[in-house]
Amino acid sequence: MLQRLGLAQVLLHDPDVIFLDEPTDGLDPIGRAAVRKLLVELRDKGCTIFLNSHLLQEVEMICDRVAILHHGELKQVGRVEDLAEAKTDQFHLTFRVQGKQEDVCQALNMKPDASDFIYEGESLEWQSTVKDQSQLDQIIDSLRRHGISILEVTRRRTTLEDVFLKLIKAPEKST
Repeated sequence: MLQRLGLAQVLLHDPDVIFLDEPTDGLDPIGRAAVRKLLVELRDKGCTIFLNSHLLQEVEMICDRVAILHHGELKQVGRVEDLAEAKTDQFHLTFRVQGKQEDVCQALNMKPDASDFIYEGESLEWQSTVKDQSQLDQIIDSLRRHGISILEVTRRRTTLEDVFLKLIKAPEKST
């Protein structure tokens, strides 16, 4: 309730600029969604919102432009979409095909390893990383030449969190 009360106090005088620090901290999912919706509406009406948050997914949903700070040092500034595109040097893909694992492995010159593939009904799914569109085109061409039906290719979007971790060069957490 304190978060909601604080936000209500800020909005009471219909300001043109708002500074918020972790505005959804401590709120339940319904409260978070309501605050995000309100902030997007304010942004769309022309209000400038300075939002400080460690919840980068939330920042992506609300903000047009972001500044990434690490230990007080400005690392990057820009539009969310531009930062994600600029830091993407590979495509992270999920393939779903109809065909046998052996045929897929032969088409892609892969060694058969059942742990890389997930069977879902009559389809076969795996994840791969490619360096560029040309390499993706070669994979698709090879699958088609081997008679494998491509049901879906999904590109994993680069998130603000991906960009942040790459900028600060944080080691990956082991699970």
